[in-house]
Amino acid sequence: MHAMDARSITTGLCLSLTAAVACAQWSPSAALDLGLGKAQVGINPALLSPARPSVAATSTRVIAEPALRSKAYCARHRSDPACRRAALQPRPSPAAAPQSLDFKPTAGVSQKVDREVIDDLARRNRDQWRPKLEAELRIADLKGQFVRLLRLHGRSPTNVADVLGVYLAVYWESYAGETASPAQVVALARHWRRSLKASELATRSDAQKQALAETLAWRAMLASGVVRTARVQAAPQLFVLREGMRQEVQQATGIDFARVRLGTRGFE
Repeated sequence: MHAMDARSITTGLCLSLTAAVACAQWSPSAALDLGLGKAQVGINPALLSPARPSVAATSTRVIAEPALRSKAYCARHRSDPACRRAALQPRPSPAAAPQSLDFKPTAGVSQKVDREVIDDLARRNRDQWRPKLEAELRIADLKGQFVRLLRLHGRSPTNVADVLGVYLAVYWESYAGETASPAQVVALARHWRRSLKASELATRSDAQKQALAETLAWRAMLASGVVRTARVQAAPQLFVLREGMRQEVQQATGIDFARVRLGTRGFE
């Protein structure tokens, strides 16, 4: 059996994917407020819906088609049947710009996401001394751990569908207390690569895709760390944390962890 088949993703992080010092120096409290279950934290559900037609395509369809019906022949050759037949041929619609779920990352976007995540955590956890919280998070290199996790499963950190698939796998493990196999992780990523090709998300800029991907990376690693602490300590917050994760995923994707299981074809 493959080594990753026998250990969970989140447990394996501290054992094989990151330096021991990083995991040792950041032990999140089970009471850390991550904003789990809050609407619009993480994924905006509208981004996963089918893309709306562009203004150009809509205007072409509304304006050009009536013109074609009202003048079905060439003005210079009104009596020429061949010209009339040619004029009746449908006009090709403008080609849609190819959409991609890949993005080119920039340091500026990363810095902005990091700042927003840390600001949000500090605002939600005023009992924490912000400089210490920020230092521990940066030392733990949570985004770096998530990138290594993606690459371990052959996924790309610059493809937002791959990031979403692994985010869901990490959340599922934390919620269910189960282990996601490499095949299940890959199935989730492939599902979202197919599903999001024609989504609103695929039409967004590289900066917007990167911001979403890195926000999901932060949330996956923060939530898994806090839930892991709660399980080890048998903390009463565990139920609230699990329910918050379930609500966050359901609000964003429509997937209800309480009603599905993770199989080799994804959530079933």
